[in-house]
Amino acid sequence: MVTAPTVAVEQVICDWIVSLGWDNRQELGFPLYATPEILTDPDKAVFITGTGGPGYVTEEPTADAVTFQARVRGPADDPIAARLAADTLDALILSAPFPVQVDGTTVVHVHRLAGRPSMLPLDEADKRFELTASYVIVIGVLWLPDRGLPSSPPCSIPALRRRCSRSTRRSARPVSTRQAREGPRSPPPGARTWA
Repeated sequence: MVTAPTVAVEQVICDWIVSLGWDNRQELGFPLYATPEILTDPDKAVFITGTGGPGYVTEEPTADAVTFQARVRGPADDPIAARLAADTLDALILSAPFPVQVDGTTVVHVHRLAGRPSMLPLDEADKRFELTASYVIVIGVLWLPDRGLPSSPPCSIPALRRRCSRSTRRSARPVSTRQAREGPRSPPPGARTWA
């Protein structure tokens, strides 16, 4: 049985970014907001907004991929500060160690969905520069040991493969019609197998 998350994915992302060392202070740093609403204050801010995503990335529902947008807003009349903040956030996200536990959720991996942070059109009314970038976060799904499911996620998360038994991996995979007809294939010579 897969359980429902207890913390919103956007909040998990914000807490994970803060755990990497992001300066979240109101006046001195760039505070993070887990919201699709773009607030007018403060001037310096980062808005984390969930944008959908591909969903489960494995045959069995063990890892869920969610996309999010990081929108960085800098102070008025200072495009360099906004660019530096967006590039710093981007480098922090892309160089993070994995897997990690945040708010009871396993963050398996995060990568950028497209190019580096790009500038949004300037609002002439307030002259605050904004940049945005999109990312994919892969999170582990929480499993419970009832109904015969394993207490730890099945073997699709690479960091957990060594703890899974060979029989668990085989039983979790669907069998294609060709496999049913021809039987299982042996791995090619020199291929890495998980024990």
